[in-house]
Amino acid sequence: MRKVLLSCIGILLFGIGFSGAQNSLTQPPPDNFVVEVSPSSFQTNQPVDVRITAYRNGNVYKDYVGAVWLEIAELSPNEYVISASSNSIGWYFFSPQDLGQKLFSKGLEIKRVGQFTLRVSDYSDAAVGTTKVTVTSSQPSPSVSKIEILAPSPNSVVSQSAIAMVAYAPELKGATAQIFLNSNLLPGDHRFDASDGTLSPALSNLKEGVNTLLIRVMNISDVEIGSSDEVSFTYAPLTDNLLKRITATPSTGLRGGDTVTFELTTDDSIGSAVLLITDIQGFTQRLPMDKSADGLFTRNPAMLVTGALSIGAELTSMGLTRTYSGVLTLFVDDAPLISNVMFQLDTQTLRDLTMSWKVSRAEVTNFRVKYGLSPTELTGVEVDKPSILFTSIDPTKEYYFQIIPLLGGEKTHGTATEVYVYSPLLNTGTRLPPTPTTGTNPPIPIGPDIAKSTCVIK
Repeated sequence: MRKVLLSCIGILLFGIGFSGAQNSLTQPPPDNFVVEVSPSSFQTNQPVDVRITAYRNGNVYKDYVGAVWLEIAELSPNEYVISASSNSIGWYFFSPQDLGQKLFSKGLEIKRVGQFTLRVSDYSDAAVGTTKVTVTSSQPSPSVSKIEILAPSPNSVVSQSAIAMVAYAPELKGATAQIFLNSNLLPGDHRFDASDGTLSPALSNLKEGVNTLLIRVMNISDVEIGSSDEVSFTYAPLTDNLLKRITATPSTGLRGGDTVTFELTTDDSIGSAVLLITDIQGFTQRLPMDKSADGLFTRNPAMLVTGALSIGAELTSMGLTRTYSGVLTLFVDDAPLISNVMFQLDTQTLRDLTMSWKVSRAEVTNFRVKYGLSPTELTGVEVDKPSILFTSIDPTKEYYFQIIPLLGGEKTHGTATEVYVYSPLLNTGTRLPPTPTTGTNPPIPIGPDIAKSTCVIK
């Protein structure tokens, strides 16, 4: 664009008068330009002054007549305005009346945050002058949200070179995170979960000894809006070779109620193993493992404890026991909670029964409702909202119901509810409503409006 404009400028030189053009083309060029922006630090879209002075032989070049080009190379033309220049397209023609110096009053506006260089050059690009400016946001500085690193915990010890990191920032859902391991930015796209604000990438290539972990989130203007404390932890690889490896499948994207397969690979001398699952409060769940072969133990528990979980093992050989803590870290998100299950019988027909409920998590997409005349023989049907209408029921019989939350069709998202029992005719009288066949929740009496035939079980 500058080359095209220079050709236009050459033509315009003759348009301003032959003598002025002749002087500008025959006089020697300046040695340099001095560019001053006042103030040199300002906010976006704030007009500021620009002064350009031509110098030759160390003095102001008062006789200078010629065209100069003003530009900010780091910015596109629509990101800044030099409003006082001729035609506002980036160039200005020094006249004899300028005496080698030109002030553009409130002549520069920049629309982007950052540090930039304003460059001024003459027609032949022989004389150049530059100055740096710093542009800050015109908006108030955003608050910095706290990022909590749940795992690895501060000053903890891990025994594997690859671990699962878990962080939590509910105010930064969906934000892109910068993860620094030992001050090195990890490659890849790391984002906080859009629904719950968790972040759980794998960390690999830990160095033996102390490692450091830091997480930051920047906005589009490269301003920090989220930060964690720097967490130090120690990687100390196992040295006795009794426990070779612990694996968990799956190890990411876990929800409460999901089943995880744990495998322990050990020395062949190990006779028994116990899986240790420790929550963030320090409570440890002990699960004896099945010995599948010499040196291999397995267990497939449902993950009923949620949050950041530290996985370890207790190995026994010939009466001697060795405990290994913090070998793996898993994060299990809270499962959807189904509550306020309600049955409402049509008291006119006694044949239509509406079942409805509430769910605590918005990402549940559909539900499988199981029903039948026996709690052990239930038929399933899927619905996409938290209610279902059963028609042509027999009001003299007892019915059993269970609700399973789903995510994306067939994938179970959390645990099934208790099995509920409902007797239509019994619940149109004054008796207590039915209670779950399992669990300890006490029965809730029917409300005063008996005609609605509504039974609420929480």
